[in-house]
Amino acid sequence: MTDALASSVLTNELQRGEAMNRVAQVAPVATPFLIAARAQNKGSTLRFIQRILPFVVFGLALLAWELVVRINNIPHYILPAPTLVAKTLW
Repeated sequence: MTDALASSVLTNELQRGEAMNRVAQVAPVATPFLIAARAQNKGSTLRFIQRILPFVVFGLALLAWELVVRINNIPHYILPAPTLVAKTLW
């Protein structure tokens, strides 16, 4: 009975060891690739945001300016709307 238990424990340890070897063989290949892919994706997203954000903020500022002038009926000689400024320049 002791031999059967020892054999069972040894078999379980060998199976776990084989499973760990399989994980160790696969994980080092997959992990750096995934980390690099995520880092590259994160970097490209950050770069995209850094390039686009100033244009978005500028556009929102122009929109806010236009809305303030139109909603409050501010005369063009006090604060012209950005559309009037653009028409005047072109």
